[in-house]
Amino acid sequence: MERHGLKRFMEHSICLDEVSHAKPDPEPLLYLAEQSEIPISQMLFIGDTSYDIDCARAAGCDFALAGWGASEALKKEYAVVLEKPDELLSLIQ
Repeated sequence: MERHGLKRFMEHSICLDEVSHAKPDPEPLLYLAEQSEIPISQMLFIGDTSYDIDCARAAGCDFALAGWGASEALKKEYAVVLEKPDELLSLIQ
């Protein structure tokens, strides 16, 4: 994140080297909740893989599928599919 100059755009982030277990284990998401002091029940995980979905479910976090990066098979399976990033605004308003 730092090498590519992206860290400055995020207040909180979790990288693989900060946790012992990667997705689909819920550890990265639970670590983020702890780091940000935001209850997992108030978070929305947006992802594009089955690992993301499994991680959110295991952590007890709401989830929306990022349709612009997800497979067609996942789009058919999942109820909340965002087709483009600006659709997120309608979910959080």
